[in-house]
Amino acid sequence: MNRELCELSRTALIYFFETYSESTVIYLELPDTPNWKALDNYFYLGDVQVIDDTSVRADLGYSWSVSLTPSKVEIGSDLFDLTISGTDLHLESSTIHRVYREGWVRFFVIPNTDITNAARDAHGTNLRELQSEISDGED
Repeated sequence: MNRELCELSRTALIYFFETYSESTVIYLELPDTPNWKALDNYFYLGDVQVIDDTSVRADLGYSWSVSLTPSKVEIGSDLFDLTISGTDLHLESSTIHRVYREGWVRFFVIPNTDITNAARDAHGTNLRELQSEISDGED
């Protein structure tokens, strides 16, 4: 089961970044991030790996990475956010290493702007289909 969640997390990350990374800033939020104080380090998705069929690690560029053992993947109904929940969550860069025993990482873009709406409409087909698959699986 966890291999499937890892692959789902990997695919969701790829589709989310394919949808938005060429046109707008993608923000990152963690459980202890104060409201509206998300990290906005011009993340890009360098690589996403499934490790030992139990965890996923995403290279976010500029020495940033996030890894976790996923338990749930959620794509917002408007496609403007992606949340991956799980355990053993690590956020690392060359200057920090945060560890959460349980938590979530949320990637999002500013919703309903001309740029994000255009990106979603032009490049969001795969993300919308994956969101539908996730919703169907929860029923």
